[in-house]
Amino acid sequence: MQQLYLEWKHQVTLHCADTSAYGVYVIWKVSLLGAAAEYVGSGRIGERLLEHSTKWAYIGNHVPNQFLSRYEASYANVHSEYAKGVEKFLAESMMPEYGERHPDVAEIAVNLPDTPPWYRESTAS
Repeated sequence: MQQLYLEWKHQVTLHCADTSAYGVYVIWKVSLLGAAAEYVGSGRIGERLLEHSTKWAYIGNHVPNQFLSRYEASYANVHSEYAKGVEKFLAESMMPEYGERHPDVAEIAVNLPDTPPWYRESTAS
């Protein structure tokens, strides 16, 4: 299996300032109970996160017990030739809560993103 090393970036919103970046992303649900991958995807990161931000804002405002959680994103630049394979690996490895349509391509292994910094700092002893 092919393997790549990714330089992950993290942000506390679903709005990516770099609208030209292409790669993979993870949307996290961060709460007092922990941090979990909600969705993984690939494409133009800024555009994709903007599309998702409306959906996640709706979920956060309309699902019971969501008031103590928020959505954050981790993303990494990946060449378009490899993005679908990396997305498939992330989906299989992280088992996100949402997203049942993952690419039917060979997985490309990568280093996984760390949990969001806010969660790590709040749980440190």
